[in-house]
Amino acid sequence: LWDTATGEELKFVDYEGLDVFQVEFSPDGRCFAVASQDSAIRIYDLSGELRQTLNAHIAGVGHIAFSRDGTRLLSASADQTLRIWDVASGSATACLRGHLTPASYVTFIGDESRVLSAAYNEPSMKVWQATTSNEPATFETGKYFVLFVEFTPDGSRIFTHQRSWDSATLEPLASLAPRGEWAWNSWVTADPAFEWVGRKSPDLSGAILRNGVPLGTIDEAMSMRPVVSPDHRLIAIALRAGPVRIWRVSDGALQSTLAVDMPLTGVCFARDGSAIITWANGGRWCIFDALSGREALRGNHGTEQIVNATFSADGRLFATASYDGAARICETATGSLLHVLRPTGAPAGDQSVVWSVAFSPDGTRLATGSKDRRLRLWDVATGAELISLGRHAGTVMCISWSPDGSQIATGGFDGTVCLWDSVSRSDRARSD
Repeated sequence: LWDTATGEELKFVDYEGLDVFQVEFSPDGRCFAVASQDSAIRIYDLSGELRQTLNAHIAGVGHIAFSRDGTRLLSASADQTLRIWDVASGSATACLRGHLTPASYVTFIGDESRVLSAAYNEPSMKVWQATTSNEPATFETGKYFVLFVEFTPDGSRIFTHQRSWDSATLEPLASLAPRGEWAWNSWVTADPAFEWVGRKSPDLSGAILRNGVPLGTIDEAMSMRPVVSPDHRLIAIALRAGPVRIWRVSDGALQSTLAVDMPLTGVCFARDGSAIITWANGGRWCIFDALSGREALRGNHGTEQIVNATFSADGRLFATASYDGAARICETATGSLLHVLRPTGAPAGDQSVVWSVAFSPDGTRLATGSKDRRLRLWDVATGAELISLGRHAGTVMCISWSPDGSQIATGGFDGTVCLWDSVSRSDRARSD
C-alpha cells in the first residue's frame, strides 16, 4: 500500500496466493480485494490482515468489482463463470453461466440490479439480472481477437479460427459458416476439413468434425480448445479433470493418454507429432511421447505462468513464452536452458508479458509476440534480438511462419492479422 500524495510505502502485504491479476478497493476504502491466478479472491483490511478468502471458482480470477455500497463483489474467471459474493459472509450468492471462453470483465450497471460481462474471443457482451442465474441478454460487439493464425503447408493461404486469405494477394477466400445444430464452431488448423464445434455451455464440450462428420465427441469439460498435430495425424484433447487424450485422425480412436498431474494452460505438438509439450501455472512444463503417452521430461522455469510453447522444426529445441516478460529456449532432450530472451527497453509489469513464440522453419530465428504490441525476431544461436516491429493495436496473440520462412503472420487482440516480410527487401535482393 502506498501514499498517493507522497509516494511513501505504507504497508507491505505478504500475499500468500499465486500471481495477482487485480486489486480493488471497497467503496468506503476500508478494505481491498485481490483476484489471483489460483482461483481464490482474498479480502484484506488496510492493516494487511486477511479478512475473507472467497473460494468457488476452479480457475484464475481475472476481474473483480464491488457494488457501490460495498456489500457485494463480482468476479469473472477463466472457468467461464461469473459469481456474485456476499462480502460479509464470504459466500457466493449466484453463479452466472453462459460464456464459452474465459470471462474477462464484469461490473454492475445502472441501479446495480443488472450485471454486464465480457469474455475473451467472444464478439458479444452479456447483461444479467444480478439476483438470478437466468439466461442473459446478449448483444454483439462485432470483433473477435485472433487466437490462432496458421499458413497452409504450401504457404498459399492463411487461416484464423473463422476466416482464410490468399497469402500473396491478401484477398479473403472463405469465412466459416455457422452450423445450426451447434452453438459455435471454429477451425483449429490450416485445413478447412477440421472444425471444432461446441454446445451452448461454458465447459468447451463438443466435437471435432472432419469434412462435416464427427471424428470424436467430447462430453467432459475441457480446459482449452483441441490441438491438431502439424502432420494432421493426431489431436490432443486436454480435459479440465486432468488427463490429456490423444486421438488418431485416421479412425478417431484413442492413441494414448497423458497422465497429467497439474491443471494445464496449454499443449503443443512437435512438427512430426511424435512429442507433445504441456505447460501449467508456476512455470512448469512436461514433455511426453505422444504415441505412447510416456512422460519423457519435466521441468520448472521457476517463473510466472507459461503462456505458450513451441518446438523447433527438427524437434531439438523448444521455446516458452512467459508472464514474466521473457521467452526461453531449451534443449528438448535434456531440458537445459540455453537462452533467456528479454528485450531491452520493454515496458515493465503486465505490459511486458510474452504471449506467443514460433521458430522459423530453418530453426535459426525465433519470433515472439508481446502484450506491448511488438513482434520481435531473435537469433537462436546467440539469443540476440534482431529486430522489433510494431503494427498491432493490442497484444500479439499468435504467430505463424510461412513454410519457406520468408513471411510471418501475426494475429492480435485488436482483431487484425498482419503479414510481415521476415527479411528486409534489400537483404532479399542480395540473396536473389
